[in-house]
Amino acid sequence: MSGKPRDGRSYTNVQAAGMLGIDPATVKRWRTRGWLVNRPDGHLDVAATRARVNANRDPTLGGRADRGAGGAAPVSGDGARLLKARAMRETLAAKLLQIEIDKEEGRLIDREVAERVFLDVITEARTRMEAIPARVASRLVSLSDARAIQDILRDEIETALRSVARLPDIRDGEEGGAA
Repeated sequence: MSGKPRDGRSYTNVQAAGMLGIDPATVKRWRTRGWLVNRPDGHLDVAATRARVNANRDPTLGGRADRGAGGAAPVSGDGARLLKARAMRETLAAKLLQIEIDKEEGRLIDREVAERVFLDVITEARTRMEAIPARVASRLVSLSDARAIQDILRDEIETALRSVARLPDIRDGEEGGAA
């Protein structure tokens, strides 16, 4: 391949990339989208190309703001690190503000309280389930009807589970009664 374009233009993608300050792959994308503007003599019209790119890359329409197409110069070095640090700071500040709002609106609870309540509920459930055999053994001994035995066991299990299903109120770090 000679590198000479066949479509009447007098420049290659690499040359256009150099003139526009972008990489050749971007030039190829822009050409596919019809964003490159050629003069009648086949040379690239850089100003018209930048104007067309900027017009078509409207961020409000889902495009990305111009990066090297006549817009602000790309930031590098310490400036880029500073911008990144500022963006991170703003993101963290927004997250902290959301956490504070969630706390005030009662959507967040203290982790230690939640863990303690969870363990208490699980312990209570286990204790109640383990107590079922001792509570029902005397009633089951005399029964020969499988259906009656199942009914007694189901009632006992449901009673045990209902007693632990009532979640305690743990807002403000206090455990209260059933919510």
